[in-house]
Amino acid sequence: MPPNRNQGPEPAGRFIDLSFPLSEDMPVFPGLRRPEVSVALSHEESARSDRYVGCTCMITNVAMSGSIGTRLDVPLHFKPHGADVSQVELTDVIADGVCLDARGAEAESEVNVPELLQGLDVRGKAVLICTGWDRYYGEEQYAKHPFVGRRGTEGLIEAGARLVGIDTLIIDDRRDPRRPAHASLLPRDILIVEGLRGLDRLLNRAFRFFAVPPKVRGMSAFPIRAFAELF
Repeated sequence: MPPNRNQGPEPAGRFIDLSFPLSEDMPVFPGLRRPEVSVALSHEESARSDRYVGCTCMITNVAMSGSIGTRLDVPLHFKPHGADVSQVELTDVIADGVCLDARGAEAESEVNVPELLQGLDVRGKAVLICTGWDRYYGEEQYAKHPFVGRRGTEGLIEAGARLVGIDTLIIDDRRDPRRPAHASLLPRDILIVEGLRGLDRLLNRAFRFFAVPPKVRGMSAFPIRAFAELF
């Protein structure tokens, strides 16, 4: 279903959730594993055991791919021997942000990132690209999203972006096997966040962006609870 977003103004100091929930029916890139949640210990089972007195406990398992949902891509994703998720520094995933208004981009078209960056100081910042494509979440159109091409990637590198986020299924054109955004940003240790939502609420606002993953060794990407704090 399309995301439910409050379009009203947000007061300074308000936290804005920019993530989609993980679910067994969520859209994923072809071939990836959706979350499968299972119960290792139920409340009923714990009540029958001798390990809990006056209380019950539930323990759950989850199996899934790392590159699904609202997620963080780290250098290992496209850089052999690059940093994995556990090696990401907090200073790499918490940064002042700038949100670019790319809502005019059409399906399967390249976002004109260099034009959107003109006159902006994004050095050391999280650059979030609002295409508005999150409105198609759960629909067939969600997979026919705008993307960041080679020109846009070069512009982001030259501008000194620390992290790049976008509200589409992936940042690259899925039809281009060269994956210019991933293949250029990640080897330079510029992290990527994909599958964001609600970026329109950050347009023309000052904010700090948070994209902190759990410290999982060996993972090249992992779902996150991305959010922004408005100043």
